Amino acid sequence: MTRTEEFSEKRERVRSWLSSARHDAVLFSTTANFSWYTAGGDDHVSIATEFGVAPVLVTPKKDYVITNNIESQRIRAEELAGLDIEVVAYEWHDEGGHDRLVRQLTAHGSVASDRGSLAPRLAELRYSLTPSEIARYRSLGKDVADSLAEACRLVQPRQTEFEAAGIVAKKCLSRNVTPIVLLAAADDRIRHHRHPIPTDTPINERVMLVVCGRRHGLIVSTTRLVNFAPLTDLIKGRHESVCAVDALVNDATTPDASVSEIFGKLQRAYSDTGFGPEWWLHHQGGATGYGARDYKGTPDSKETVQQNQAFAWNPSITGTKSEDTIIATLDGPEYLSTTDDWPTVEIRVNGKTYTRPDILVRDV
Repeated sequence: MTRTEEFSEKRERVRSWLSSARHDAVLFSTTANFSWYTAGGDDHVSIATEFGVAPVLVTPKKDYVITNNIESQRIRAEELAGLDIEVVAYEWHDEGGHDRLVRQLTAHGSVASDRGSLAPRLAELRYSLTPSEIARYRSLGKDVADSLAEACRLVQPRQTEFEAAGIVAKKCLSRNVTPIVLLAAADDRIRHHRHPIPTDTPINERVMLVVCGRRHGLIVSTTRLVNFAPLTDLIKGRHESVCAVDALVNDATTPDASVSEIFGKLQRAYSDTGFGPEWWLHHQGGATGYGARDYKGTPDSKETVQQNQAFAWNPSITGTKSEDTIIATLDGPEYLSTTDDWPTVEIRVNGKTYTRPDILVRDV
């Protein structure tokens, strides 16, 4: 599938939605939806906001990118090449320029937006990945997994979490991957914090590194742990248990499956391993793709898994965690972020064997 073909398919999805929803246009303002609709374009400047600098206005007959004169030339040349989208620019100092152009281009019609209550419904349009998106996702998954694995083999005791995170970031950026989430926890911080942003805490015996890496809008999330001392039986047992939960929830993530039912299986898996209450201590992940999590799985989720939809489940048991990104296919989960040279734990689920990343033990 060429970029033009992918763009045409997405245009049809959106125009069909416009017809059924009875709106005159839809305005995509997030970087996620810009990348999705333009088949891999990028309109971010800062990663500190979900909104881009070049919103896309989709009407039943024509598409526009509305941006200021600072961004217009680069967006047209580097992000929209070959696509039938007109760039319309306003002066950067014209505070009302964007809204005025939207009104003009839609003849003051009804405009749906991904900034408000319709955002979840519009996000659904991007859940089922096209063949070309899957190809980009596979390439990204390999690069994120390789970046994290290389970083895990370079980090050293007595370095700080900041330094370890910097190694991960360098490895990602060298592969054209933007680390939009970067976590690091040393030793006791792994036990105490489920979302450990890096600090100046030095690493002694253990470190957990987490990254959500983005390229062409798609995001791969993964976690790895490194030990610089032999694993205790306690940690070894907990990690095998969390891998069992991870394998089961990924096995259950099949097209047309109810997300709430998948979550129920996850809860039972925690109980079966003897760690029933642990699911309550942290979100367990959920649907991904162009959002780090398009939605999180919960006991009350109303969603259904779509064919070729991406998920990143991240079960955790105090002191350890297991996380990779998959695509839900008719043949079972396709793992995107694994590497061949990483130690693994083998888990049997429903007659199938899954290999999940073990804790890497290094001699230093």
